[in-house]
Order: sequence, then C-alpha cells, then structure tokens
Amino acid sequence: MAVILMLQPLEWTKYVYILFHPDYIPAPNTSDFYFGKMGLYLNSNSFIDYAIGNLQIGKMAAMFWSWENGRFFQAPALFMLGMLVGRKQLFVINTATSRFWKKVFLYSILLFVPLFILKTHLPDIISRKAELDRLSVIITSWSNVAFMAVLVSSFVQLYQKMKLNRLLSKLVPFGKMSLTNYIMQSVIGAFIYYQYGLGLFKYTGATYCLLIGISLFILQLLFCTWWLKTHKQGPLESIWHKATWFSFRK
Repeated sequence: MAVILMLQPLEWTKYVYILFHPDYIPAPNTSDFYFGKMGLYLNSNSFIDYAIGNLQIGKMAAMFWSWENGRFFQAPALFMLGMLVGRKQLFVINTATSRFWKKVFLYSILLFVPLFILKTHLPDIISRKAELDRLSVIITSWSNVAFMAVLVSSFVQLYQKMKLNRLLSKLVPFGKMSLTNYIMQSVIGAFIYYQYGLGLFKYTGATYCLLIGISLFILQLLFCTWWLKTHKQGPLESIWHKATWFSFRK
C-alpha cells in the first residue's frame, strides 16, 4: 500500500488523461485562490484576525495545496513505511540494522541525484504546462522522499558510532517532546514574525532567521532536558496520550 501511494497514482492518471487530450486546459489551482485571500488578514495587527483567518482561509489553502501537490498520498505512505521500520526494529543498534541503513544511504543517494537533476531541468524538457505540473508533483515527491532517506540513514549511522552517540544522545529529550516542540515553535515563531507580535519578517533575512532558529532550538532543548527530569512525557504528549487511551471504564 505504501509503495502504491508513493507512486502517486492520481497524478499519473491525470498525466495520462492530459496526454490523450491535447486541448485540455486544467483549471487554476484552488489553493492559489485561498492563498491570495490570506493577504486580507496577514496585514492586520490583531491576533484574533490571524486566528480566524488561519482557521478559515489559511486552513483551506493548506488543505487544497496538500491535495494538489500529492501530500494526501505521500503522507500515509510515509506513515506506513515508518510503521514497518518500527515493527522490524530497524532503529535498534546491531550489525544487521547497520548494514540495512548503509544500503538505504547508498540507494537513496543514487535515486536522489538523478531525480533532483530531472526536477530542476523538467521545465526545459516539457513545454506544455499541464503535463509539466503533473510530472513536477510526481518527481518532486520522489526527490523529497529520497533526500529524506539520505538524512535519516546518515543520522542513524552517526548515532551508532560510540563517539558521536554520547553527543547525539543529548538530543533525545527534544525528540521525546516533539509534539510540544512543534507547537511551541509555531507559537513563538508566529509571535516573532507576524505583525500582531514583533513583526520581524520586515527586518530579518536568511542569516538572522537561521540564528533565531538555532537559538530557539537550544532554548527548547534546555527546557526539554529540565522538564523530563521530573516528568515522563512532555505536556502536550501527556494530553495526547490521555486522549488516545481515553475510556469511560473505571
């Protein structure tokens, strides 16, 4: 199922249909309409305007963008692959898993390089926009997954080296509180950049954004390390756990 979804069957169906209908002109992306409307509240200084706008217009823009870019197929595929990796205990350190991740690293690089080159030069190869859009979604999806595999396999192999294991193990608290950190980053980042907060998007370029991101990561890591000394889970992880195993039984 994961492989079928990862192949992006819907996009291939659309692509084949476009090939057999030379006069077909697809409708504009629905997400573009909603992204255009987001400017109505992004210029506001009110948090309420942002909250209402994101829950209505922003959420629709994100949902349609995910549909138009193959994420509705890619996300469950990655979920199932992750489930299989967990079932087979491929993150457990031993000789067999070490060989596995070395193969993943090699094969993913061999896949990523040509896919990335193809993605970059696809507009030079295909002139018809309808065909280009569909193939771009497919190739970009595969390229991103291949690069993700490069990153994951690299990190796993580095983690298995004892000298680096001690250093990388210090990141464990951050991973154990990933949901809390994800939401925390969104809240703090929105306050830093949006106009209802500090509005720094006007002044910070790529370098300052990188420094802000690194600083926020360090602060979160310190918070996670402190929190887990007295708690089994992060605050949002604990709420999610209780909601998952909610029961009316005594």
